[in-house]
Amino acid sequence: MINCKYLAVSLVFHWQDYFATAHNLTPDKIYHVTVMPCFDKKLEASRPDFYSDLYSTRDVDCVITSGTVKLFNLNLFI
Repeated sequence: MINCKYLAVSLVFHWQDYFATAHNLTPDKIYHVTVMPCFDKKLEASRPDFYSDLYSTRDVDCVITSGTVKLFNLNLFI
């Protein structure tokens, strides 16, 4: 079994680290929302290996799907 993270979530870790360093923050002070194409990515982002024990935070805090974004744009989301 290969032990690697989904590329987008791996990039999130590096982005959070860069942004946190640039603004004198720790990654747990950043709330990260990502738009993914399907619900499977929501489950993937909730996996235990996408959790930072160092900062007691998830790599991705909230995942919404592109379908949800479309509903927001159509003002149908309740």
